[in-house]
Amino acid sequence: MRIPSISYPTMCPSAIYHVNTHQSSINCAVARFVTTLLIACALFAPGCSTLSGGGSTPTLTSASTRDQLALRLPTQVFTPAKAGIADIYLTDLPADALTGKQDLANLTGTIVHIHVFTIPSAGDTPIATTATTSTVRVAILANGQAGIYAGGGFFTTSEDDATGKDFDGRLRRATVYLRQATPGFDDVLGPSEFSTGTSPKRDEKQAAAIASALDAIANATQPVE
Repeated sequence: MRIPSISYPTMCPSAIYHVNTHQSSINCAVARFVTTLLIACALFAPGCSTLSGGGSTPTLTSASTRDQLALRLPTQVFTPAKAGIADIYLTDLPADALTGKQDLANLTGTIVHIHVFTIPSAGDTPIATTATTSTVRVAILANGQAGIYAGGGFFTTSEDDATGKDFDGRLRRATVYLRQATPGFDDVLGPSEFSTGTSPKRDEKQAAAIASALDAIANATQPVE
């Protein structure tokens, strides 16, 4: 099953998953092919990803194998959150895909959404790195298949709030699991950790467009048990 053609709203608003054994061998082959394409893109396409990690690079690290998928996400924006502190969006998808002019079902790419709901403050908020101060979703698109990893982690920033033009920060080792996927999506990492440094610029309009694209992906996927 492939991602259906994704329709956008009139205005832009703001566990391990494997192919089930009862699916046809064709679907299994498609899943492996998609994985191969994703890794090939990761290794060779300038706008995609590399299988390495470290530093401030957005990176998914398998909790079991320690394999890594490091992502190049040049678009980084944020908007003050209606509830909490800030919503940060990172993506490598082209602008046309974020405005509904290009069908997401035909693309390979990633959207990351970090919702920062509190800023740690000594004496007021637990500051151990095991504390959770943000939620994160990592949506991966690969040639008609999609998977969304989600969880939470510790986000640090030198900012007092999200009212300025910048909101630099770092998310360290957030625990994420595959929560939603299309039936042909192959979860090669399993439960993982997601880390990234980020220096987003304030852009409410673009943040709303990326949020709309992420909602469209979520609506095209199914919960993973």
